[in-house]
Amino acid sequence: MRCPRDKMPMEETVCENKVLIDTCSYCDGIWLDNEELKSLTGIERDILEGEKIKDEIEWDEMIDCPVCNIKMEKRFFSKEKTVKIDRCPTCLGIWLDTGEMMPIIEIVHKIKEGRR
Repeated sequence: MRCPRDKMPMEETVCENKVLIDTCSYCDGIWLDNEELKSLTGIERDILEGEKIKDEIEWDEMIDCPVCNIKMEKRFFSKEKTVKIDRCPTCLGIWLDTGEMMPIIEIVHKIKEGRR
């Protein structure tokens, strides 16, 4: 599989709960197949009430899904609208750019503590 940002080969990495993710060593992006984010974080679904971003996205900012080779949707991860992610409308895979995983983990931690 190739990185949707820079087209470099991605490497498979085994994470917690034996989830196999794909990472780009060039840009530090992460590809998560459908429900892998759910498995990594222990949340009930991959995206927590995050809505699709429509108005502020230029066509050239959209990236192609590395699995389906179609344009991915820009979405917010949660209703707080603090983390933007790319999600394939077909295979439901998620692309996280550098720095997007930590804020997601923080949101999930707050939810689990009941502070949301």
